[in-house]
Amino acid sequence: MTEQIKKGLSFAAFGFLFVLVNINLNFNDARINIMPEFVGWILFFLAFDRLGSYTAGRKYLKWISFFLIILTAAQWLLAVTQFFSYETDMLAALLPTTVTILSTFYFFMFFASLVDIARDFNSPRADTLHFLRWFNLIVELAFLAMALIFIATGEASATLTLVFGVAALVSAIATAVTLFRLRNDVRVIQTE
Repeated sequence: MTEQIKKGLSFAAFGFLFVLVNINLNFNDARINIMPEFVGWILFFLAFDRLGSYTAGRKYLKWISFFLIILTAAQWLLAVTQFFSYETDMLAALLPTTVTILSTFYFFMFFASLVDIARDFNSPRADTLHFLRWFNLIVELAFLAMALIFIATGEASATLTLVFGVAALVSAIATAVTLFRLRNDVRVIQTE
């Protein structure tokens, strides 16, 4: 059981990196994300069953991650093939906004499972995960508010976008590092 939890935590840690970190290559007018978000959602989908009883009461999370695989794969394919312009098309604004809403809910609920794992294994990461659960929620809601303002007005604040972008990147890295450390805490406790 502990090995499955460790594997699930590894999938989740790498999943966070794929979902929250974008690395783009630009070719003329084309932009390709080499860390597609849908890969992260596949990893979350795979992590769900490996976390056993910690996710048992949250079965909906598995199916939200499956739905997000489809949405983010479509988003990535549309971006790669450039079927529409991200700057002007309403669908281009609604698809990422839908993904943001679903992923924000998913992460908030998923973090509850991660906090439970940390507490059950007496990991010092429990408080950090609890903080990241709420911090990520605040940052994502701020991004969502900015996206909705952009949809309504066509204008966005570059300063706020930069501030929340940096906060989101720092949070993504902190989350991945914390999950890898939690994975190690589970291993250490198992061998004692």
